[in-house]
Amino acid sequence: MVSMKGIVLTIAIGVVFSLFIWYGTTTFMSDRPDYQDYCYTSAIQTLNSQIQTDCNGQTPYSEIPMKKGETTCPSIENWINRVTPQIPEDKQSLCKTLWSAYYSQSCGCSLKYEEANENYQQTKFIILAIIGIVAIVAGGLMFSFEGIGTGILGGGVITVITGAIPYWSYMGDIVKFTMLGLALVALIVVGIMVALKEREK
Repeated sequence: MVSMKGIVLTIAIGVVFSLFIWYGTTTFMSDRPDYQDYCYTSAIQTLNSQIQTDCNGQTPYSEIPMKKGETTCPSIENWINRVTPQIPEDKQSLCKTLWSAYYSQSCGCSLKYEEANENYQQTKFIILAIIGIVAIVAGGLMFSFEGIGTGILGGGVITVITGAIPYWSYMGDIVKFTMLGLALVALIVVGIMVALKEREK
């Protein structure tokens, strides 16, 4: 029977282990892309200011958001045709030019940011997944030590999950399916190892 002390120790080790690994990778992977570095440029800000002044503050990027994973910018031709009549006739030509320039730069910078962020999250996920799997196996081998083995095993599971969540939206369905399958196999193998150890007692 598992004691209360063992349960508390398991939870404590699992949580602290996963936090330690998460902040460790975040600290040493200091090249995380920042959206502001990509999209808050002086050129974009200048175009935005002109749009706010001359075009009733209507910006195409705010109404046609980029979807994560997209590699091309959606067309804004229909949006421009719909909004143009709302602008004074003497400024319609100017606004069309401003909208096109603003959208091109805003969307382009978002694509570059998404690409950089995907690469960063992929690298971080691989690192956390490897550490997590090693921790799961190590925890299974140390299962006989009350609280310690289960804590490390639980911390390994949490580490894999925390690494997968930020990268999840970038994964294809096949990758998601494969990853979940490997995680299930790893847990089953650890479970068998633990069961065999219990029988040997």
